[in-house]
Amino acid sequence: MDSEKNKILNRNIAFIHIPRTAGSYLSLYIERLLKKKNYHILNSWPSLKRDWNDEELLFFLKGYKSPLYVHNHYENWKSKIFYEYKKKGWFIFSFIRHPGDRLCSAYFMWDLKSRWKIPLNDFIKKNFESDWLNKNKKNGIPSFWRDMDFIAEFSHKSFAYFLKNYFDHDYIPTTPVLASSNMGYDYYCKKGEISKEVQKLIEESEEYRTYLKIRENFKNISNKKQIKSLSIKNNEDKINENTKHKKIIPKEDFVDFILNNYSVITDMMTKSEIKTVLNNLKIVLDRNIPGEVVEMGCNEGTTSLFIRRLLDYYNSDKELYVYDSFQGLPKKEINDYNEEEFNKQFITGGLSVPKELLIKNFRDAKLRPPIIHKGWFEEIPDLKIPKEIAFAFFDGDFYSSIIDSFNKIYPRLVPESRIVIDDYKHGAIPGVKKACDHFLQNKPEKNRIIAEGNLG
Repeated sequence: MDSEKNKILNRNIAFIHIPRTAGSYLSLYIERLLKKKNYHILNSWPSLKRDWNDEELLFFLKGYKSPLYVHNHYENWKSKIFYEYKKKGWFIFSFIRHPGDRLCSAYFMWDLKSRWKIPLNDFIKKNFESDWLNKNKKNGIPSFWRDMDFIAEFSHKSFAYFLKNYFDHDYIPTTPVLASSNMGYDYYCKKGEISKEVQKLIEESEEYRTYLKIRENFKNISNKKQIKSLSIKNNEDKINENTKHKKIIPKEDFVDFILNNYSVITDMMTKSEIKTVLNNLKIVLDRNIPGEVVEMGCNEGTTSLFIRRLLDYYNSDKELYVYDSFQGLPKKEINDYNEEEFNKQFITGGLSVPKELLIKNFRDAKLRPPIIHKGWFEEIPDLKIPKEIAFAFFDGDFYSSIIDSFNKIYPRLVPESRIVIDDYKHGAIPGVKKACDHFLQNKPEKNRIIAEGNLG
C-alpha cells in the first residue's frame, strides 16, 4: 500500500468492493466526486443489477476518451485480472471491516433470522467452520491486498484520510446507504448472542489475522502524516505572516486557547457556557473514555464548532454526531410554561435555521462538518445513533425534547461518560429542569446534576 502516490485524478481508478464494508456508501460518494472531474463511471449495478464479468473488465483496459472509474465486488475480481489492471497503471483500492462486524451486518441486512430461521451465532459459526468465506471468496479479503494502492478498515476517519490524501478533497459525511439494523459485533458478544467459541473461531481465522495487519499498516501510514506535537500560530504570528515561530500549546490550555482565539458566531451561547461544555468534553478526552460525541440540538453550530475544534486539537478519532429538526422549536407542553415575559419568546417554529447554514459555518471555519441527522429527536432511528457515547450535549429548550434526548442517548452511554444540558437553570424555560429531574429520579448515577450557570 503506497500512501505517497498523492493526487491520482486523471488516472484510471478501480474499486474492489468487499460486501458489508460501507462499499455502496463510499462508492456513491466517490462517483459523485469523480463525475465532476469528467470521469466515466462504470458501475454495473444501477442498470444491470450484477457485477461486470471477466470479458467486460478486460474490455475496459482498452481505455476511453476520459479517465475511468470501475466498481466491482471482490468475488468477481480474479487475481489475473487484478494484475492486468496493475500493469496498465490503474489505481486500485478497497476498504475492509472486522470479520465479525461484517457478518453481523450481512445477517441483519438480509434478515436471515426470519428468512433462514438461523440464530446469529450459528450463522457466523457456519461461515467460518465451512471456510465459506475464503474458499468461495464471497466476503473475505483479497489475497493480493498487499499490491493494492490503498486498503484500510472503513471509518469516517480513514475515508477522510483517503479522500484528502489522494483527491485533495475534504470529506463531508452524508446519509448512510443500505444500512442494516446491526448493532455491532461487540454489542452481540456482550449480550451473549455470539459465543466464546465463535469469537475464538473468528480470532483464529486467516481473514482476522489479515484484517489486523491491514489495520496496523494504515495506522503506521496515517501516523506519518500527523503532526507529532500540536503547534499553532500565536497572535503575533497572525500579525507577522513572515515569522516561522510557533507556540506549543499544552493540553491543559487547549480550552482557553480555543475560546481566546475563536469568536462565538451567535448569542445563543456565551463563552462561559461553551467553556463548561468543553471542560467536560476535555475530561472525557483526557481519560480516554471510549465512544462518540453527540449534540442534541445543534442549530447553526454555535457550540458544534467549538466541540469540533477541541476534538481536532486532541487529534481525536471520535466522531461528532449532531441532531436537529432544522424546523425550530416544537410545540410547548404544560411543563414548558411559566409567567416570565421571556418565556413568551419561545414559540413553535422559533429558532429555525436551514441545515445548509450549519454546513456553511463549518466550511467557513475550515472544519470538517459533523455527521448530521435531520429530524425530531423522538423520530431518530436507533441505527443513526452511535452504539457507544462518551459525551453528549443537550440543547432542546423544551421538556419533550430533553426527555426524547435522554431516551435516545442514555442507553448508549459508557461508564464515566458525561452529559451537559443547556438551560437547566434557565427560569424562563422550566421544562428543561423538569425533564432532567423526572428522567433521572430513579437512575443509579450519583452526582447527577452539577449546575454551572444555566447549564447542568
